[in-house]
Amino acid sequence: MALDQLKQLVPCLLLLSIMSSLSQAKAQQCNRPGSDENRKGNYSMDDTNFRFHTIGKDSGFLRTMVGLDLLRNLSDADVNNTGVFSIFDLWITLWQVGQEQLSIDEASFSITMVYQPLMDQSRSGLTFLILSYRLLTSLEAYVGANSSLAKQLVAIDISNPTTRSASVSGSSFSVRIGALANLTTSGTRYNNSTMAVVINIDPVAAAISNYSVWIDYDRVGHSLSVYVDVEGRLKPGNAIAEVNLRISSIDFPYVRFGLLSTTAQLLRAGAIKCSAIVEGLPRSYEEDKAGGLLSRKETIITSILGSIAGTAGMVAAVACYFGSRYRRWHKELDKLARSMERLPAVPKKVDFADIYKATRNFHEDMKLGGGGFGTVYRCTLPAAASKTGQPMDVAIKRFTRDVQDRRYDDFLAEVSIISRLRHKNIVPLIGWSYNKGVPLLVFEFMTNGSLDQHLFHGGGSDTRQHHTNNAIRQWAKRYEILKGIVTALHYVHHEYEPLVLHRDIKASNIMLDSSFRARLGDFGLASTVAVDRNSVTGMGGTWGYIAPVYPVCRKATRQTDIYALGVLILEVVTGQRALVDHQVVDDDDIHITDRVWRLHREGRLLECMDAMLINDSSLDDEEQLDTIGDVECMLLLGLACSNPNPSDRPTMPEVVRVIANSSPPPHVPPQKPIFVWPPQEEGRSGASDDDSTGTSMMNNLDKSIVSTT
Repeated sequence: MALDQLKQLVPCLLLLSIMSSLSQAKAQQCNRPGSDENRKGNYSMDDTNFRFHTIGKDSGFLRTMVGLDLLRNLSDADVNNTGVFSIFDLWITLWQVGQEQLSIDEASFSITMVYQPLMDQSRSGLTFLILSYRLLTSLEAYVGANSSLAKQLVAIDISNPTTRSASVSGSSFSVRIGALANLTTSGTRYNNSTMAVVINIDPVAAAISNYSVWIDYDRVGHSLSVYVDVEGRLKPGNAIAEVNLRISSIDFPYVRFGLLSTTAQLLRAGAIKCSAIVEGLPRSYEEDKAGGLLSRKETIITSILGSIAGTAGMVAAVACYFGSRYRRWHKELDKLARSMERLPAVPKKVDFADIYKATRNFHEDMKLGGGGFGTVYRCTLPAAASKTGQPMDVAIKRFTRDVQDRRYDDFLAEVSIISRLRHKNIVPLIGWSYNKGVPLLVFEFMTNGSLDQHLFHGGGSDTRQHHTNNAIRQWAKRYEILKGIVTALHYVHHEYEPLVLHRDIKASNIMLDSSFRARLGDFGLASTVAVDRNSVTGMGGTWGYIAPVYPVCRKATRQTDIYALGVLILEVVTGQRALVDHQVVDDDDIHITDRVWRLHREGRLLECMDAMLINDSSLDDEEQLDTIGDVECMLLLGLACSNPNPSDRPTMPEVVRVIANSSPPPHVPPQKPIFVWPPQEEGRSGASDDDSTGTSMMNNLDKSIVSTT
């Protein structure tokens, strides 16, 4: 909007503001003391608003209130084993008795928390508490003592809890909601008296990302709902868990909010951010009487003058805002264009108007998926906008992370790598675009989606067979897919300079084109490695595919990519996910490597084979024998690549020779090796003499894929 147009709107805005003020002033005179006039409290809960109590390893000793400085000085062992009980230092009224003493008025509230789970997910659980006045006064009487009440609180013995689990953007969360009741305090046992409401959020298998948690209470429907999603997204439409609950069941109307977490969780970068909105509680008669009411004239005059001043300030602020915003967008576009021009292969700039029209303003129907970096949409670009001169199906990756500067870091990091890579097993980049602070990348659309959509499906085996394309039921096609993945990874590790580490190899990042050729995609976490180095520092990846050494040393190498490749090979052969729900299998078999290694130890390795492959009746006896031999070889290769110790994993040239049937499968011990720290020297992790051999093998492997296709 131009500045001249804004100036012309000022008189109209002022007139509308005066008319609105008159009507509001009239309405204020009509309010009754008992009317449901919403009171709203906005609370930002950060370190300065909390009191911290540490909890001893015996889970029963509440130490005296401490500050963050003392927590930061704890040893590494104490940081991991010491819990923190954080109390928001403000009393909040959630219910009150009505004026006629015949009803109870409740408040609605909404809690928003943002946090990142720890690498050790057994310590990543987070518990939000709504604590009554009686519980807190009783608890504080025992601070510094080994009290039974402290043990009861830390143990969180929820009566009749509601537990739900759900998948959140490829991650898995469990939510438990219940009430703390029947506690014994000061020698008195309170039966059937709710003293706290407990909401426990447990990341069963979460990716390394920040997550937003919403806890909403609706005073009309008397329901408490919990939502979880990746930070930066809007609150989902469906809650993970929802229970019917009256907040007035808490024995006192005055409560404080609290958190139970580990010290490591509290002190990590970004810590735990909380905010709360409480609204809907009517004003009491005493508050209205004490405050008094303005006379009609005073109310009208005050409202008019305030609105005039506010509107004038608003117009000036809007003018400055739009002016500075457009200047910033134009500057950012110039900066991105210059960055694109410096790349060896300059990507094509696609007009945003073509993308906007093709995606129908990024309509939900065009959405393919999303993650921590942004959202991906499908559309068909017109002939004039595509490189081929023909209408072209493409995938649009829209970088929408909340932190503005990180959007450009994410965008430039990915485009600087993917624009240089030219390989038939890597998703090709078509071009880029930009609009009002949001950069976009344009990729060739992969007709058959991602590999995980074909390998895994909700429900039983029959359900999966019904929804799976016939091609993926054939071992020959899965073997081609594995060859394509290995080909792409060997290319970025050994054939392209500088070395590129993908750092997020998983089934959902393997795309399948119209002929089911595997294409390695999503280089959002990828990093190039300097010539004189063989690693990069910093965490990245997805739980289940992360090598044991990675969280310890926080360095990515070729071997960390190979570990993820090994897990992926096992997924392709077995048709099972890397991580499964512990309620479905034994705790010892939660990870796919544990399951396969156990069957290998018991001499039943081939029982890991996907049942769909076993039931393929189109093969004759000889082909069945060849398939069984290849399956066993790939299972052994997958176990070797996912060995807990980096030095015992094969190199990519060795993997190429095995998958090309030029070398026997690697030797795999029957017992899964124990992870050793510090690791042995990874002499094979750098460039070696195997590289030239691997490259020649890649040429043969490429020919075999082409002939098979």
